[in-house]
Amino acid sequence: MSEHANRTELEPAVEQWTLEALQEAKIGRASRAGRISSARLSEAVRHRHDQLIEGLDAPVISMSARHPWVDGGRIDMFKPGRWDTEYDLVFMSSDFAPNSASIGYGAVVAPSDGTYLVAVRFSGHETTLRLQGPWGVQTAFSATTSDHPTLTAVWTGAAGAHLNFTFLFTGGIIGYLEAIDIHLLG
Repeated sequence: MSEHANRTELEPAVEQWTLEALQEAKIGRASRAGRISSARLSEAVRHRHDQLIEGLDAPVISMSARHPWVDGGRIDMFKPGRWDTEYDLVFMSSDFAPNSASIGYGAVVAPSDGTYLVAVRFSGHETTLRLQGPWGVQTAFSATTSDHPTLTAVWTGAAGAHLNFTFLFTGGIIGYLEAIDIHLLG
């Protein structure tokens, strides 16, 4: 049997598996909730890092599907499912299907000496976001696509220092990256 014939016989089975998996997954429609309020972000930081932060200013760096490269920062993706600038979302495959997971890469240059809050806003159906950087691994869970959790990490750097981090989704089938904001903490 030729290589083409073998491939043709396997393709319907792969399509059926994908259809069955998607029917079971209850994938909802991705939505964008807008920027998180400073009060809600302060509460998330207090809960996750046991730090009380008051009066968070606007982010010094903000990246999203519409603005992946900005002064002082950039994000890039390996195998994004979809880069949707209309909804300002990056659709990222989870590790649900082997060898097809999306991986995000972030790079930031500290504009000044200080401690920075890295805040990653996302959503997804029964999926977990993993953020890995010099702080180790941080995770946060999204139960539905209507949830818009923010995963945070804290990093201290001198002016001009480089922060590199990765992020990916586990569980579920797909996750949606909404924004990555870098805040200078008082």
